[in-house]
Amino acid sequence: MTILEAQEIVAAHAPGPYYATDYRAWEDEYLAHVCAVVAGLPPGRVLDIGPGWGTMMTWLAGNGWQVDVCDFIPLGHWITPELLDLAGAQFHQRDIFMGPLAVGAYDLVLMTQVLTHLKFRPDEVIATCQEMLKPGGKLLASVFKGDQAITQAPFGDDWRAVPQYGSAPAVPDMVSHIYTLESFRDLLTTSFPAADVWQPEGSPVMFGLCERER
Repeated sequence: MTILEAQEIVAAHAPGPYYATDYRAWEDEYLAHVCAVVAGLPPGRVLDIGPGWGTMMTWLAGNGWQVDVCDFIPLGHWITPELLDLAGAQFHQRDIFMGPLAVGAYDLVLMTQVLTHLKFRPDEVIATCQEMLKPGGKLLASVFKGDQAITQAPFGDDWRAVPQYGSAPAVPDMVSHIYTLESFRDLLTTSFPAADVWQPEGSPVMFGLCERER
């Protein structure tokens, strides 16, 4: 399955017009790069955190992956039960700050365009991702580069300034903080021994790939 085929399936199952009129254009900024990385991995068990409208869920399922998705937004708001069934995926409605899912380990955890929206310290979520991976499993994350941020982030590019979970009220802003290549790598290596961080030429999005120690 191609990413374009997955997007057409999602558009046909979307609960409203926003996916086709707006959201799909945002996906075009980064999903092809995500798929290029994942296509080089042997299919296995994957968790997509913050799956949006379900495009990667659909693409992954169509390319042989066993897919779980995790979102604090209830099923039906973006991903419809019909699309979930079509993908043969499992939906977990859960705040990822509550810790790892008790459903076994994953070969791959995806977290695309999620980190800047987190209301609490992102290193807590990176640690949770690391815990949910099998030895040798990989985390693939993406974020818009800081100078491409749409809104003014209250904590700038200092992710350490974001309040810890449970210690303060949630940040109300849509974008709580932003990243540079350096701060993105800094975040990922709080739980992983190394991180490959890059920004494709012409893309406003940065990518990070990490592996849990074997």
